[in-house]
Amino acid sequence: MNLSKFGEKFTRKAGITQLMDDLGAAMAGGDMLMLGGGNPAHIPEGQDFSDDMDSSSVSGVPLK
Repeated sequence: MNLSKFGEKFTRKAGITQLMDDLGAAMAGGDMLMLGGGNPAHIPEGQDFSDDMDSSSVSGVPLK
Protein backbone atom coordinates (compact mmCIF):
# COMPACT_ATOMS: atom_id res chain seq x y z
CA MET A 1 0.00 0.00 0.00
CA ASN A 2 1.32 3.42 -0.91
CA LEU A 3 0.91 6.07 1.73
CA SER A 4 1.41 9.81 1.61
CA LYS A 5 4.19 11.31 3.72
CA PHE A 6 1.56 12.16 6.32
CA GLY A 7 0.26 8.60 6.24
CA GLU A 8 3.76 7.22 6.71
CA LYS A 9 4.37 9.48 9.70
CA PHE A 10 0.95 8.76 11.16
CA THR A 11 1.41 4.96 11.02
CA ARG A 12 4.94 4.92 12.50
CA LYS A 13 5.59 3.82 16.05
CA ALA A 14 5.55 6.78 18.40
CA GLY A 15 7.09 6.97 21.87
CA ILE A 16 3.71 6.94 23.61
CA THR A 17 2.50 3.91 21.70
CA GLN A 18 5.69 2.02 22.56
CA LEU A 19 5.23 3.01 26.21
CA MET A 20 1.65 1.77 26.20
CA ASP A 21 2.75 -1.51 24.58
CA ASP A 22 5.45 -1.93 27.23
CA LEU A 23 3.01 -1.21 30.07
CA GLY A 24 0.50 -3.64 28.62
CA ALA A 25 3.17 -6.34 28.38
CA ALA A 26 4.23 -5.70 31.98
CA MET A 27 0.63 -5.99 33.18
CA ALA A 28 0.20 -9.26 31.26
CA GLY A 29 3.07 -10.76 33.28
CA GLY A 30 0.94 -10.65 36.42
CA ASP A 31 3.71 -9.73 38.86
CA MET A 32 3.70 -5.99 38.19
CA LEU A 33 2.08 -3.44 40.47
CA MET A 34 1.06 -0.27 38.67
CA LEU A 35 1.31 2.50 41.23
CA GLY A 36 0.03 5.22 38.98
CA GLY A 37 1.69 8.40 38.01
CA GLY A 38 1.09 12.07 38.12
CA ASN A 39 1.79 14.24 41.08
CA PRO A 40 2.95 12.56 44.26
CA ALA A 41 1.14 13.00 47.54
CA HIS A 42 2.24 15.77 49.88
CA ILE A 43 4.76 14.33 52.33
CA PRO A 44 5.42 16.71 55.25
CA GLU A 45 8.93 15.31 55.89
CA GLY A 46 9.80 15.83 52.24
CA GLN A 47 8.53 19.40 52.37
CA ASP A 48 10.57 20.05 55.52
CA PHE A 49 13.68 18.72 53.81
CA SER A 50 13.05 20.87 50.75
CA ASP A 51 12.52 23.94 52.94
CA ASP A 52 15.79 23.21 54.79
CA MET A 53 17.64 22.89 51.48
CA ASP A 54 16.20 26.20 50.28
CA SER A 55 17.14 27.95 53.51
CA SER A 56 20.64 26.50 53.41
CA SER A 57 21.27 27.60 49.85
CA VAL A 58 20.07 31.14 50.58
CA SER A 59 21.88 31.58 53.89
CA GLY A 60 25.09 29.79 52.89
CA VAL A 61 25.01 27.79 56.14
CA PRO A 62 25.53 24.08 55.39
CA LEU A 63 22.98 21.56 56.55
CA LYS A 64 23.76 19.41 59.57
